[in-house]
Order: sequence, then structure tokens, then C-alpha cells
Amino acid sequence: MREENTKSIEALQRALEESRRLAEDLEKRNREVTALNRQAREILASRSQALAELEQRNRELEAVSHIAAVCNQYLEPMEVAQAAADKVVEVLPQIRMVSIWEVTEKGDELVLLHRAGPAAPLFSSIQRRKMGEGPIGLAAQGGEAVLGVESGKAVLTEELSQLRRQTMEIAEKAAIVCLCALPLKWRNDILGVMGISCGQAWCGGKEPEPLLAAIAEQVAGALGKARLYRDKEWAARRNAALNQMIAIINSKLDPRKTFAVFTQQMKQLVDFDRAAIVIIDRPRGKVNVFTLAAETATELPQGYEVPLEGSPSEWVAAHRAPHVAYDLMEKREFPLDDLHLREGRRSYVRVPLFYENEVLGILSLGGRLPHAYGKKEVDILQELAGPVATAVVNFRLYQEIKEKAEALAREHERVLDGIAVLEGSRQRLQEAYLDMGRTLVLMLEARDFHLRGHSERVAFMTDMICREMGLSEERRRTAHTAAILHDVGKIGVPDSILLKPGPLDPHETSEVRLHVSRGVDLLRYLDFLKEAVDIVKAHHERYDGSGYPRGLKGEAIPLEARIMAVADVYDANTSGRPYQPAVSSTEATAEIEKGAGSHFDPQVVAALLRCIEK
Repeated sequence: MREENTKSIEALQRALEESRRLAEDLEKRNREVTALNRQAREILASRSQALAELEQRNRELEAVSHIAAVCNQYLEPMEVAQAAADKVVEVLPQIRMVSIWEVTEKGDELVLLHRAGPAAPLFSSIQRRKMGEGPIGLAAQGGEAVLGVESGKAVLTEELSQLRRQTMEIAEKAAIVCLCALPLKWRNDILGVMGISCGQAWCGGKEPEPLLAAIAEQVAGALGKARLYRDKEWAARRNAALNQMIAIINSKLDPRKTFAVFTQQMKQLVDFDRAAIVIIDRPRGKVNVFTLAAETATELPQGYEVPLEGSPSEWVAAHRAPHVAYDLMEKREFPLDDLHLREGRRSYVRVPLFYENEVLGILSLGGRLPHAYGKKEVDILQELAGPVATAVVNFRLYQEIKEKAEALAREHERVLDGIAVLEGSRQRLQEAYLDMGRTLVLMLEARDFHLRGHSERVAFMTDMICREMGLSEERRRTAHTAAILHDVGKIGVPDSILLKPGPLDPHETSEVRLHVSRGVDLLRYLDFLKEAVDIVKAHHERYDGSGYPRGLKGEAIPLEARIMAVADVYDANTSGRPYQPAVSSTEATAEIEKGAGSHFDPQVVAALLRCIEK
């Protein structure tokens, strides 16, 4: 019995040991299951976080895509900025304000293109930033993002300490606690800055959020393309307007008669309140307002004179360079600046007018806004300065010649009253007039080597044809004089047209045709040249009536003019012009024969052929 109890106890002990072992295995398995559950939860949490981050990243990429799509729809920088700022505020609700700024041409400050967001109205008074001023100016100056974060308060960090107190107060009122200014870089240039302001610390720590950098990159690209388009469009519009202005200023001998139209055309390129051409009179130490166009009343009208000393003209003449006054409220250099301020003008640009390497005056523009003029406006005025100077010089030369002609005419009348010296004086006056005409012709021919000797050769050929056709000695002498002077009116044709190597456009053709009437204007005061003037006036008429200036036909054209027309074309073809090479005498006469009956009188053509055969 005892032995059985012992065996039962041993069996029970073994069962207890087995139970203990099983319990330990169960506990181990429970720990393993718990660990696996924990790992599963961690994996699920990690996957959830990854999915959330992926969704956030997708939302950010979608936002960038939307912003890029909107930006690239526009071709004007202002429109690009407006679309971009509005879209950023729309897709990123945590943003309180977005502002997009553009670097000015001078590169010393930035101007606001557009500002959007609920806080934008509070900053409406801030429209410009200087380089290095505030986060916007710092980002533009350094080319790196500028960040400022202060959780819970609108107190900005060290990088933004240059902000004015007023700006910081506005930021606090707008509940802005986070700010990021990102430079807009395109093709290694900083075009401007995008400012992002938030109501929470979101923009980033030491580096801006990648999303903001991506948005800035898209905005910079769209802004760069818009500026490129604007520059190309501007260049085309600028060139067309410049050509039109040059044509206008050269359309009449007196630039004062065209200056109003000239400046209206300039309004397409540059804004201004007053435009003027000022002439320097060094012997008298004066500056004369030659002509002007002003939108408001001025104390310096046309013809007004001021002392040269201390004037802007003296500065430009001394430095032989343009002068720009950016803001007369901030800096006044000349006594006249106070007058300009009283009349409401804040900025000025002036460029020298050169003639024979001397500054004869200035072309100037004055505007009501500060900082209205920069390199772009200086370049435009410098391109116009040459034609304007030429027009002024041609007018003054014309005036001098006209005054001399009138003086000679008065002398002629006075001498006619003296019986004893009547004939001798008349001869001297006539020679003086002819010498004056020859001088003008020589001045004209000196401008273009193709014209040198042209008038003398035409006169020789005209005389030869007149002899062949049996004209009297008096008529031959008159025709010879007319041939010498037939192109004198070209003294008023600009070099850009006179020396143009290619075909002329319709406006340039009209300008060249004016030389006939201008020549007549110069010679009409001379009574003894009346018959010669009639020949000069008709030497571009055609036999079939298609010529100019009056469209005369056939026998209505003076015979001497018909003769000179043949001689003129023959010499032009055999001596060459900038737009065509010279040809042989045979080729020239063949061409003239083709024009017999249309361009030329057939009898004159036949006389020319006989002369050449002899």
C-alpha cells in the first residue's frame, strides 16, 4: 500500500512537472504572440504614416502641377504673378499671404507685381523694396531663401530684423508667425522674390519646405518666359515706333512743326509730362528751348532762355553723357529742379545731341512719377538723338541759307536802285547765288561718294543733248544751271535714306521725292533763275504722266526738263548708287531706250544716242 502511494505521488509530481513545463511554453508563446502583435501594429502604423505622407506628397505635387498650369497660361509678368499668387493661396489654406516681386531694370530695388491672401489688404501700402531691405530685399540680394519663424507670436527672427517697425506691427495684426522669402531664379538670373506668410510655423526650419521651393521654381520659370516674350514683343514695338518717329522728325525741314506728333508717337514707349529739345548757345552763355510738348502749363515755353551755367545742359555737355534724375524730391542738383517740382515733375532723363563731335543741345523728358526713367528710356532717347540732331542742324542750315538768300535778294534790290553799278552788281549777285547753289551741291555730294561730280556730269550731258537738238545758247545756259542745281533739295534728306544700300520703303520714297519741292523752296527767291527753277521742278516728271510732283505729260513738261531727265538717269546708271552697281554705257542706253515713250521723250532719247555715237 505504501509502495502504491509512493508511485502515485511520483506520478502526481511528474504530472505537475509536465503542467509547469506546459505553462512555461504557453507563457513563452503568449510573449511571442504579443511581440508579433506589437510588430504588426508598428508595421500597420508605419504603413499608415507612409500612406499619409504619400497622399500629402501627391497633394503637394498636384498643387505644384496646378500652380504651374495656371502660371503658364499667361504671357505678361503681371498676369503670371496674379495667377500664381491666387492659386497658391487657393491650394494651400495654411498660407495667410503670398506676394510676388520683380527686380527693376536698375537692379537696386523690387516692385510688387501682385499680393494675395486674407492678410494682403493690411500690406497694401508697401509697394516697393530696396535691395537688402527686409526679407524680400535680402532674398533678392543674396539669392538664397530667407526664413523667419517664431511660434505663437508675430515677432520675427534675426534674419528679418531689418523690417521696419510698421511692417512688424502689421505682421502681428495679420497673425503671421512664419515667413519665407524665396528668390525667383531663371537662367542664372534673379528675376524677383516670392514671399510666403503663414499663421503657423510651417514654412520650414533652416531650409524652406520643399513644396515652397518647387512652387518658386515653377513661378520663376513662368515669369522668365513671360519676360522673354515681353522683351521680344517690346523690341518689335520699340523698333516700329522708333522708325515711325524718325520718319516724322524728318518729314519737314522745321522739326518744331512735327515735334507734337513725334512726342505722341513716343508715348507708346515712354511716359512723360514734358518733352523738349534744348539748344546750347555757348557764345552767349545761354540755353534756348528750341521746341517742347507739355501736357500742363510751364514757365519754360518754346523760345525761353536760361543761363547755361548751372543748367542740366551744362552738365550733359561737360560729361558728354546722359543724365537721369530719379526723384527730385530726394535729390535736387540744378536750380531748375525746384521749378520742375512746382510744376509737378519728379523725375527727368536727358541725352546729348551730338553734331560733329560737339554737344549742340539735349533731348529731355520729364515725368510726374519718381523713378520713371532708367536704362530702357536712356537707350530709346539715345537712338532718337542722332536723327533729332540731324533734323535740327538741317533746319538751322536751311535757315542760314534762307537768311543769306533773303539778304542777297535785298542787296539785289538795293543795287538795282543804283544806276551806275546796276549791271555789274547784278552779275556779281547772280554769281554769288550760283556759288551758293554750287556750295550746297558740293555739301550734298560730300555726304555720298556716289554723288560726287554727278551734277557736273548731268550738266555736261544736258548741254550736249541741247546742242544736238538745236537749242539756243540762252536756253542751253539755263538748262546747264538747272542741271547743276537739280538735286540741291536733297540737302534735307537724312543719311539713313540717302545712303541706304537696299530698296526704299514707301515712306522713304516719299521722303526722297520731297527733294524737288525743297530745292524749289531754296531757289524760288532768285528771279533770274525762274526758268531754271521751272526745269528743276519738272525733272522727275515722266513722258506718260506717271512722274512727280505734278504728273505732267508729254509736251506739258519743259523740253529742258525732259532732256535733263535722260541725262540724269544715264549718269546715275553709269556711276552707280548705294542700292545698285554701275553699268556700262551700252547697258545704260539700252535701258533708256526701253523707257522711250513712257519714261522719256523719244526725240530726246534719239538725240542722246546720236551724241554717244559721235
